[in-house]
Amino acid sequence: MHVQAFQFFIRIKKESLKSSDEAWLIADRDQWDENQLNQLYAWSTIQKNFGFALSNPKFEYWLLLHFEDASGIATSRECS
Repeated sequence: MHVQAFQFFIRIKKESLKSSDEAWLIADRDQWDENQLNQLYAWSTIQKNFGFALSNPKFEYWLLLHFEDASGIATSRECS
């Protein structure tokens, strides 16, 4: 498992979530192997307010589009 995910788990365990809070871990599908993804999913089922989501390649670009105009990029290869 990646170090950042492990650190995230430790932090969430130290801080107690309110019943109205949610903790989500979003992972790039292309950065994790199947076993690691299964471990992350298992973590998300520990409590009802834990969530896990997988992103498709170029997720960072999608986030960037919320803040920047990228009208000059026509394909996903152009944003690599």
